[in-house]
Amino acid sequence: MIAIKHFNQMKKIFNTFVEFIFWVAIFGSPFLTCFAVATIIYSSHENLRFLSIAIIIIGFIGGILLAEKIRKKYGCSNYISKIFS
Repeated sequence: MIAIKHFNQMKKIFNTFVEFIFWVAIFGSPFLTCFAVATIIYSSHENLRFLSIAIIIIGFIGGILLAEKIRKKYGCSNYISKIFS
């Protein structure tokens, strides 16, 4: 009986870890896109530092909002599995 409880706890920890990894992957899409755009803008016009920082912040907030919306509506692992299937 103790082994079954231990197994269920380990399974729950593993599922939480997988959901977190997929959440980070969903978050990374808008964040890394905005980061790349901000880097290009900053490297070509260094006086636009404020705009670059603002774009990165928008990507950060947008990534969080997107990942949370997907997590609540579909679940991160279900969403990622639908994309890759």
